[in-house]
Amino acid sequence: MKKYIYIIALFLSLWGVTSCDDAYSSYEDFIQDGEQSYSPVIDSLDVFSGNERIKIVAGFNNAPNVKALKVTWKSGDSIRIMDIENKGIGEQYYDVILDNFPEGIYLMRIASVDKFDNTSLTQLFSVRTYGDFYISNLKNRKIDSKSLNGNTLVLNWKLPEQYTEKTVISYTNTEGDEAQYTVDDEENTSTIENVDGNSKIEYQTYFNPEGKSIDLFSSLKESIEL
Repeated sequence: MKKYIYIIALFLSLWGVTSCDDAYSSYEDFIQDGEQSYSPVIDSLDVFSGNERIKIVAGFNNAPNVKALKVTWKSGDSIRIMDIENKGIGEQYYDVILDNFPEGIYLMRIASVDKFDNTSLTQLFSVRTYGDFYISNLKNRKIDSKSLNGNTLVLNWKLPEQYTEKTVISYTNTEGDEAQYTVDDEENTSTIENVDGNSKIEYQTYFNPEGKSIDLFSSLKESIEL
C-alpha cells in the first residue's frame, strides 16, 4: 500500500513541475519583448462640442509623469497629440482644444502619454461639431406682441426653442447712442426704456446646442417693425 502511495506522490510531483515549467514558458513567451509599461489611465473625461472644434477636459489623480493627450479617429488613421503642462501630484484637470473639425459626428479614442513615451489604455467617445449647416437652420425667437408707448418698448415673447441661450435686441436710445438689451430664455416680457422709436430696432437669438457647447450660435438679425 505504501508503495502505491509513493508512486502516486511521485507522479503528482513530476506533473506539478512540468505544469509550472509550461506556465513559466508561456509567461516568457508573453514578455519576450519586455514587459509592457503604460501611462496612467484618464480618470475622468468630459467632451464639449463647438463651432468646428472640440474641447476635452481630462482628469487624473496622481499622474505626475503625463506629458500629453493623444486623440485618434478614423480607425486610428488620424492622430493628434496635444502637449500639457503637468501640474504634479493630486487631482489635476487638463483642457485641450481640437480645431478644424468640419461639422459632423466623430468617433474618437483618447489616451495619455507619459514622459517615457508610454501610452495608456484608450477610452472611446463620440462628439458632434457644429457649423454653417446648423447655423442656417436657426430661427429667431418669435414675438407674440409688441408696442411702443412713448419711448418704452414692450415685447411679449413666445416660448423659446430648445437650447435657446438668449436674445439680443439692438436699438438706438434717446441720447442717440447704440444700445443693447439681452433677453434670457426664461423671460417672457421685455420692457425697454429710452428707446428712439424712429431708429432701426433689430434682434437675433443665440443658441447653445446640447446645452454644453463651448460656442454660441446666432440666427440672422431680424428687424422689429413698430
